Amino acid sequence: MMQRKPISMSKLMLLALSIACVGAATGCATIEPVRLSSICNPALLAPRNPGHTIDLTLLQKPPSDRYFVNAGDTLGVYVRDAFGTGEIPGPINNPIITEPRYPGQVPVPQLGLPLQVNEDGAIVLPDVGPILVAGLTLSQVGDQIREAYIQAQILKEGKDFLTVTLIKPRTVRVSVFREDSDTLAPTQVRRDAYIMQKRGTAEVLEMPATENDVLHALAATGGLPGCDAYNHVWVLRAHPNASHCVQNGFGQPSIDESVLCDAGIRFTRIPLTHYPGMPLTFCPEDVVLHDGDVVYVEARKAEFFYVGGLLDGGQIPLPRDYSVDILGAIALANGAVNGPTGGASNNFTTGPGNIVPPTKAIVSRKNADGSIILIEVDLRRALGDPNERLIIHPGDIVMLKYRPHEIMANIGMNIINFNFLIPSGN
Repeated sequence: MMQRKPISMSKLMLLALSIACVGAATGCATIEPVRLSSICNPALLAPRNPGHTIDLTLLQKPPSDRYFVNAGDTLGVYVRDAFGTGEIPGPINNPIITEPRYPGQVPVPQLGLPLQVNEDGAIVLPDVGPILVAGLTLSQVGDQIREAYIQAQILKEGKDFLTVTLIKPRTVRVSVFREDSDTLAPTQVRRDAYIMQKRGTAEVLEMPATENDVLHALAATGGLPGCDAYNHVWVLRAHPNASHCVQNGFGQPSIDESVLCDAGIRFTRIPLTHYPGMPLTFCPEDVVLHDGDVVYVEARKAEFFYVGGLLDGGQIPLPRDYSVDILGAIALANGAVNGPTGGASNNFTTGPGNIVPPTKAIVSRKNADGSIILIEVDLRRALGDPNERLIIHPGDIVMLKYRPHEIMANIGMNIINFNFLIPSGN
């Protein structure tokens, strides 16, 4: 005959006391949680960052198949019979590239006497004096030189061989300051740790006139901003007559743009994400860089949410480029939807454990007016219903909790000794 061990009176009293405590605890809330399903607010389920990376070609100057000469260019000019006889070749320039900008780039020898275009946009030629060449293509410069030497009776038509090459294009001097990480390898950190301080990088670029744009400035200094930087780029204009302040509507700027405008600072904030259905907020002229401009990639201020309740308390950073819902928040907190994973979170250690999982999450959120709202999420529904997956915002406090009947079930299973179901002997 099977012998069953009776349940001791002390355990029954403990069970009754636990049930009473549960009832008392559930009636002490000062703010009543609101069920997510009863809130008609699509913003609670909308992704935090719905934007997509913009077409990166918009960050560069429109390509052109013609080069227009201007002040600062160094031209190679060779005129036969004016710079020597036909038997004596003209000067050959061999540019030296110590650090090629592109793989496989090799210096190309250029024929001609090196002449720099001065500030007035002219070059000074032997025997004919200055010739205005600013705004002309290389072939048009050749026509101007040919005409000048023919008028000076140094060349004859039909025997007017000359060449004009571009030895060194004019450059634009730009400073680039970056506060994102310059490491090439991905960095992993604990969920409860974040960077307190780090040192940024700075570089002064001498950019050719064909590449003086935001795209080439980023490419030359490490690429697009990392996830520890904001997904936009500031361009601070050096010239006092630069275009007026460009205040964009994309995202939340980290710097008050109206303060910059009031201080007389000329700037452009160029977003690197594009929101569907919205027009671009910058024009092709905004990505062009000029002498003295500063490109600034700003470090992103870390955004956190907090966890508690059945989860180990902690401060967890939110990612920049994608949203985290309530289930993802619990996973990031090293929890599990079917109950705590053990350790300090496991409140039932003397019996079979967390047989009945918690199905309630409370999210404490501060509104814009400073008030607090408690949002209750049913985790059972959230597993299969996307409308129950609350999107976590910075500053949210996520608490994983048992419902009263779940606590009672787990307490009962851990208090009652199930050995009475097993025969005590043969």
